[in-house]
Amino acid sequence: MEEMTAIEKGWFNKLYRLLGAMPVTVEIEVHNSHIQMNRKGARNETFERNGDGDNAESIDHFTTVNMRVYPCSESV
Repeated sequence: MEEMTAIEKGWFNKLYRLLGAMPVTVEIEVHNSHIQMNRKGARNETFERNGDGDNAESIDHFTTVNMRVYPCSESV
C-alpha cells in the first residue's frame, strides 16, 4: 500500500475527528450523488417500514457531484 503524504494524512485525520464529533442527535447517509443528514434513527425507522432506508426524511443535504465521494455498493 502506498504511503500517505503529510497533507493527505492531516486531512484524513480531520475528517475522522469531524465524524467523531458529530452530534448524537443526527446521522448521515452517503448516497450516489449527495450526503444527507437525518435525525438519529431515521434510516432504521424507514428501513423497518419500507425494507430500505433510501428514502429516510432528511433535515439537510448537499450534492457530492465533482467532490470525488464514491459510495461502495457493498456498504449499502
